[in-house]
Parts: sequence; C-alpha cells; structure tokens
Amino acid sequence: VSVGPTAESASTGQHAAAKGQEGAGDADNAKKPVEIKVKEQKLVLPHGWHKGFDTMHRPYYYNSDIGQSSWKPPAGSKTETTYVEKPLSALLPAEKTQSDKAAHAAARVAKRKTEGKETTQKAADSHEGGAAEHRGGG
Repeated sequence: VSVGPTAESASTGQHAAAKGQEGAGDADNAKKPVEIKVKEQKLVLPHGWHKGFDTMHRPYYYNSDIGQSSWKPPAGSKTETTYVEKPLSALLPAEKTQSDKAAHAAARVAKRKTEGKETTQKAADSHEGGAAEHRGGG
C-alpha cells in the first residue's frame, strides 16, 4: 500500500491534480447531510385488527369487530422490512435548547423546595411528638 506520491505521479503532477479534486469533493460533501441506510420494520396486522397503547404506553392489539384484544400481535400478522436513507442528524438526539434547560432547572428547584418543606414538616412533627411523650411520661 502506497502512502505518499510515487516518483512517477510526483514528476508528472498527477498527485497534485488528484489532491485538488479530492479537496473539491470534500467541499461538496460538507454541504450534503450525511445519510445512512436504516432498517425499518412495520407490523402489518390482519384485517380488522388495530394497534393501541395503554396508559403505561404498552402496545396492545384489538379487533372491535369480533370483540377481542391481546398483548401479542394476532395470528396472521406479518413484518415488512424496508431500508430507508435518512440523514444522520435525524437519528442523533437533538441538543437541548436554552429554554429546555431552563425549564428542567426550574422543575428541579421546585422539586427540591417541595422535598425540603416535607422534610422540615416531618422533623417538626417528630419533635412535637417527642415533646408530648416527654411531658406525658413525667
């Protein structure tokens, strides 16, 4: 495997021309989003069957025509596989915006304040209970 230019390509200028073309191609690639082939699978249900989600976001399957439901896909379900080109950026987690960060920080502060009040109240209740026992026992 050759790493650098050969004596022949250097003497004829072929290496310099190839490098210039390579650089031009890099500029074009920088403009295009990186795409990746993604395998997508879709569950195809038999006629009359539908997919729903319960309150815990678990999938279930139902057929209102025959009054049946199931946690598992019904018999006769098929999985279709396709390959789709998607931009890599669509598959990566999105960066949080400043407003997202601020909202999460405010929620954490509110939670700490609530937890602090509960802890203070429990300590006060505990202290009062101990004082009452002390008075009652003497």
